[in-house]
Amino acid sequence: MTSLSVSVAPRPRPGRLRGRGIADAGPAAGAAAALVLAAAVALPFLPGVSFYTLQVGILVFWYAILGTSWSIAGGYGGLHSIGNASFVGIGAYASTLLYADFGVSPWLGMLAGMALAALLALLIGLPCFRAGIRGDYFALVTVALGQVVYQAANGATAITKGSQGVVVPFSGTSLADFQFADHT
Repeated sequence: MTSLSVSVAPRPRPGRLRGRGIADAGPAAGAAAALVLAAAVALPFLPGVSFYTLQVGILVFWYAILGTSWSIAGGYGGLHSIGNASFVGIGAYASTLLYADFGVSPWLGMLAGMALAALLALLIGLPCFRAGIRGDYFALVTVALGQVVYQAANGATAITKGSQGVVVPFSGTSLADFQFADHT
């Protein structure tokens, strides 16, 4: 009797899985992207722009940023995170509380919020990666993180005002305070 053996050659991995994005698209795509970005920056300052148009523009760019973050984590990193809102919430609360309670510029508050969110990501991510948590289990860790942040934000009513949220005082249209008057 002879035994049959089948050998399967491993598939070669491509050297580069994806392009470099806008850099591979050429100068016309780069110019179009710069034009869209300039229009987004100028939108709040244009006369006659309704509040609704401004809100839709903000949401479009917000979801584009959120989609890009999921693409980077899930596509390039292979990590399926469901807790991105936790990091956004930590950064938003840090920036808002620094402005409302201590008068810190929102521009500096955004940097502090990013640093705090990065610190939280490090505190959660480091043990996960050292323990080798991947796939569905990593997704469950991020769901648990989302619940912990949610409960902490609602429970710390002395700091976050719970479900009522933090009231941001309006000081008039000011780029330094990151506040804009209603155009309606």
